[in-house]
Amino acid sequence: MRSMRNVVCLSLLAASCGGGNSDGAGPGGAANGGGAGRAAFAGEAGVSGGGSAGQPARAGAANAGADALGGALNAAGAVNGGSAGAAAMGGSSAGKGNAGAGGASAGSAGAGTSGASGGSAGGGGVGTSGGGAGTSGGGAGGNGASSGAGGAVAFAVSGVSPSTSALANTELSVTFNRAVSVPTLSVQTAVGACSGSIQVSANDFVSCAGFVSAAPELSDGNTIAALVPVPGLLVNRVYKIRVTTAAAGADQAALAAQYTSAGFTTSNPIADPAGRVVISQVYGGGGDTGALYKNDFIELHNSSTQAVNLTGWSVQYGAATGAGWESTTLTGTIAPGAYWLIREGAGSAGAGNPLPGYDASGTIALAATAGKVALVNNTVLLGGPCPSSAQIVDMVGFGVANCSEQSLAQAPAANGAVIRRAAGCTDANNNFNDFSSGLPAPHISASAFELLCPSPALNETGLAGEVDYCAVASPTLAGHSGQTAPVLGSVFETGITEAAGANAAVSAQFGYGPVTANPEYESGWTWLSATFKEQSGSNDSYQATLTMPSIGTYRYAYRVSLDNGTRYTYCDRGTGAGESANLTFDLEDQGVLTVSQ
Repeated sequence: MRSMRNVVCLSLLAASCGGGNSDGAGPGGAANGGGAGRAAFAGEAGVSGGGSAGQPARAGAANAGADALGGALNAAGAVNGGSAGAAAMGGSSAGKGNAGAGGASAGSAGAGTSGASGGSAGGGGVGTSGGGAGTSGGGAGGNGASSGAGGAVAFAVSGVSPSTSALANTELSVTFNRAVSVPTLSVQTAVGACSGSIQVSANDFVSCAGFVSAAPELSDGNTIAALVPVPGLLVNRVYKIRVTTAAAGADQAALAAQYTSAGFTTSNPIADPAGRVVISQVYGGGGDTGALYKNDFIELHNSSTQAVNLTGWSVQYGAATGAGWESTTLTGTIAPGAYWLIREGAGSAGAGNPLPGYDASGTIALAATAGKVALVNNTVLLGGPCPSSAQIVDMVGFGVANCSEQSLAQAPAANGAVIRRAAGCTDANNNFNDFSSGLPAPHISASAFELLCPSPALNETGLAGEVDYCAVASPTLAGHSGQTAPVLGSVFETGITEAAGANAAVSAQFGYGPVTANPEYESGWTWLSATFKEQSGSNDSYQATLTMPSIGTYRYAYRVSLDNGTRYTYCDRGTGAGESANLTFDLEDQGVLTVSQ
């Protein structure tokens, strides 16, 4: 039976043990006080006791009693009482060491030679002394030490996020296995030729995405670098993250080799707007102490271009971990881009201001930080903790609720609300990605604040609505503020544009916007209708008239719809974009508009 001391040594992978004899001799093992110990295996240290501390191994050895990841430890060779130092199997050694009487020896590659005090060198089979190095009789064990670097962990990338798929407007991150040297991490701030030690690309690094600042935001002891793309990433593309050998650890150790991720696919953060009504806010802190409003509320948003009749619909609430539901019936029509406010119960403290009005009223008492809300296209009460009825138009679960669209939205503060991103336009059917938490900001249908969500981009989907080819025909634009200029675009769609004259199925628009916004889904772009100009072979040519905006530099593009503006294919310069082979919409291929005085 092994002594408790040997068990402890096993757990520490070190053999600084005394007070007993080993069970057998080990190859290269250390012996002291008459018994031979077993060898220390790769990653272990062998230290025998018997008196005073031993002398460190001279070269290549890591500290005794500590693991060495990626390499074997040399024995620290702390030997007293006349035995040779032990070497680690599979490790390297500074050479043979001879032990003197009451002295210390260095780690040995082979068998040591016993000293004047007696004892024998290790040899033969592997001993059983606690799974570490051999133990010896006598007094306290020595503490061999070494300053060799053979066991150091290489600086490396341990992961990236996202790894497989994400919304195009997601934040990115790179995780390192230890703290980084802050000055060695850099990213580019504009779309274009790749630069910086962290790069993100959708075309095998021919060009790279831009970011909000030249240095990533670091966290978790400078091991995680967060990146916010500006403009947002393109939709329906595969992006890879590359970290170059310019990145280094805090100890200035560089990456051994350049790292490139397998890639992640982006999806559109904008919902298909055809008659789509969504839950845009949920507030459950009404009337509570510190509340901003006296009543709880649920807000809806019509993200589509069509009015939607809500008569006969209902909003329903379930407690976070419960199976029951409560309902409020709706009546009326919600206009395109409009909001719809449903007032619910008031907290007992009576705190807060009255709501600015409401479009429907109920008495449901919502919890402040956790729960689930469903928008249902009838008034039949839902059943069960997580119903999946086809009549559920939208649902949000937050906090610790037992039901949600994919992942739960984060819990709001006691006086906060869960709020759909992009003012109610983000809808990827994942509550965690679609919602954030913040202060409540209710809107009613009569409010002047209305928002028609951007139309979803069909680029790189291969769906029937994506046009075969489209491009901006006017490559450069420059002028003075207020000046007008024609801008041409070209469209081809099999079976539609070959015939002479305009086809009513085609809607074309010219747009311009800030350098920092992706026109596929980010706001800030102005779109102007284009009209059919002429037939050009199988292509249709369209023209819009631009009145130069205020002084500045902008990007511009065309977009084309085959379903009356519900969805668009976005078009750039050069080779153009579309469903045809090798055609993609790329931010670096947008036109540049320069406006001067």
